[in-house]
Amino acid sequence: MVRPLLVVVLLAACEAPPAPEPVPPPRVPAVAPSPSAPEPPAHLYVVLGGDLMLQDQIHDVAKERGSGDLAAGYAWLLHALRLLLSDLRSRGEVRFVVNLESPVAAERYEPRSFPPRFNGPPEALVGIARAGVTDVTLANNHALDQGRSGLAETIENARAAGLGTAGAGGGVEARAPLVLGTSPSAALLAYYLRPGGRAEPSEGAVMAVLDERSLAEVRDARSLADAVIVTIHWVGEFKQAPRDDLVRWAEDLVLAGADAVVCHGPHVLGPSSIVETPDGRQALVAYSLGNLVSNMGWEVYPTKPLEPGKDSAQRVEAREQTLAVLEISKPANAQSLTAVALVPMWLMDNRYAVYRKDAGPRLIYPLPLVNCTLPDPLPCFPASKPAECEALAATLETLVSRPAFEGFCPN
Repeated sequence: MVRPLLVVVLLAACEAPPAPEPVPPPRVPAVAPSPSAPEPPAHLYVVLGGDLMLQDQIHDVAKERGSGDLAAGYAWLLHALRLLLSDLRSRGEVRFVVNLESPVAAERYEPRSFPPRFNGPPEALVGIARAGVTDVTLANNHALDQGRSGLAETIENARAAGLGTAGAGGGVEARAPLVLGTSPSAALLAYYLRPGGRAEPSEGAVMAVLDERSLAEVRDARSLADAVIVTIHWVGEFKQAPRDDLVRWAEDLVLAGADAVVCHGPHVLGPSSIVETPDGRQALVAYSLGNLVSNMGWEVYPTKPLEPGKDSAQRVEAREQTLAVLEISKPANAQSLTAVALVPMWLMDNRYAVYRKDAGPRLIYPLPLVNCTLPDPLPCFPASKPAECEALAATLETLVSRPAFEGFCPN
């Protein structure tokens, strides 16, 4: 039986917080086996985040917060997750997986806002690794924004930063599972649900597309690890309801042996549920985590919510997001997924106040609402008006009551 996972942390106030000290993922030193060697952790915690988008405004915030150390600026973008990750590390091994929806390579094509084309510096990968990210998925619709050679370079830069990669590579490497953890462990498979079913090229770096091979790959992955996690990036801009073909794929992947099917791509929250297979095994299906770091919704003012329009700057719902936290244990009766938490998050952005006196610099970062509760005190930005702080509290209260968290947040 999959149980709710409570994360025990105290969230500090987030009023213009300082750039954090680098916090690299814990590394277990290699030691010779001995009777006194510590027991392996009882649990593996896999934290899955949505889209990390390296847009111009994100680069600007990182440069400002880094104060000469660009990697520290990118680490700061995830500073509000430090205590959550620290709590999980006190319980077991932690792997933090995010969807890198941007190349990190030499600029071959100029980035632009529309149609969007992204790129970022290697310091971005070094920074998110300092913040606790351990692995990135690359199977998404922006992976080729700098061409196939740019994708290959992104993979090299990610690995140079100490990050594992899944969902892209040369030849068979693109579809190979990435094993997370030691004992217990999870095999991660990352796919792109490509519109139109176009064929993969035969040469160069490629993404892993979701197709009939994926079902066999899930079945094979069960022999490599205690659990199998599948991520899917799908195209459905601002669509909260999953496409019919995605629903069918999720069902088939769970039946093939996936313990979790976690999706992203629409930039908004989608429904999530615990499903049960005919043999009694339970799995998580989450159709969209939303974004992780993005500048979407930057024109939204706390007291003047805009009607959602086609422009991503006006999309209030694009600032609603979640982290999926999976507890993996050694299988008992084939059930290796033992606990799940969906952590609601709100993308904080002080653009509405940044031109006021004493507002400080531009800030953008995801704020987790751990255990579906609001932080106390509320992290209201400097130079905010009382009504704007009240509006923020109301927004966060509404977020935790969204249908996406039904069954995961207390009523």
